Amino acid sequence: MNGLIKFTPVDTWFFGSGAPFNAGESNLDMESVFPPSNRTIVGAIRAALAREIGWNGDSRWNEEIKRILGDGDDLSPLKFTGPRLMKGDDFLFPAPLNLVRERDGKKIHFLQPSDSQITCDIGKKRIPTIEKEGVKVIRNTYINKTDIKRVLNGDVPSDVIGSDMLWKEEFREGIKLDDETSTTGDDAIYTTERIRLLDDTALSIYVENAPSELTNIKALALGGESGLANMDVDGKSRDEIIPQIPSIDADDGKIRFTINLMTPAFFKDLSILEKKIKEKTGADIVTVCTDKPKRIGGWNSLKNTSIPLQSFYPNGSVFFCETDENYFDDLKTLHGEKIGDYTDFGFGEMVIGVWKKEEKK
Repeated sequence: MNGLIKFTPVDTWFFGSGAPFNAGESNLDMESVFPPSNRTIVGAIRAALAREIGWNGDSRWNEEIKRILGDGDDLSPLKFTGPRLMKGDDFLFPAPLNLVRERDGKKIHFLQPSDSQITCDIGKKRIPTIEKEGVKVIRNTYINKTDIKRVLNGDVPSDVIGSDMLWKEEFREGIKLDDETSTTGDDAIYTTERIRLLDDTALSIYVENAPSELTNIKALALGGESGLANMDVDGKSRDEIIPQIPSIDADDGKIRFTINLMTPAFFKDLSILEKKIKEKTGADIVTVCTDKPKRIGGWNSLKNTSIPLQSFYPNGSVFFCETDENYFDDLKTLHGEKIGDYTDFGFGEMVIGVWKKEEKK
């Protein structure tokens, strides 16, 4: 079955950042990240499904469970798209990282590739720039379905939605107990940062090829520190969570477009992305607006050990591309697809937008 899985917290959630934490060290705060990575969400869903179809929660999966839910990083036949935050029934999307705001906090603009190459620390490149002074890059924000349509059409959003409108952080103290004696010792107190969603906010992800037992799950463990989530499955189609592709026109025989990452993407090397885009659309990547890498790992419950952190391009990254007008039909095939590694988890989801120069005023 296919459907949208929607999560709401029973109380609060904790999603570890992957940073090492040891009681007794000077830093006793365990930072939480939100939204959680695809690995965390998909892992929770697969574990809950495995229990529904007979797993005891401890042993290795048998061949029948692997056939239904995949094995390790091989999720086949499962496929995921998202995640998406939701406000009411409206899906939210990461605000593109080429958005800047004037320092008075009002007007929003786009960064655009420079018209000519600029000498920088990596040679001569067309780098993202803007002629206005006193602007600040907008980070860690979201836009609604109406504004993602505007952005993909080359227009700035009406506004952005900050995390303070979707969730708040709380801090709770805990104390470490010895597994054998159930007693505590010195330097055993720690603090966790918890995530409390605000009213009408939810977390969702779309799944394909799931077993029918998915609808039996009404609650599941999600995140660390005994986090719980209510779970609901909606029969929406995948197209409902993918923004519509805009109309893109050629100019002087060239199509100029953007690739916007909806979820983090992993490439062993950027040349892999460049080669893939070139093969599919004949396009060259002119420049990119991005941020520091997202460090994403996970937890291997069978081996009881962490999955090593890897550096992902963050969601919201914008790649500016240029190709010949003859590739227009090929370009449309990229919209809503995924690129890079771990795509069945939902990583590397991309949508196509218009690269339109902002008019000078």
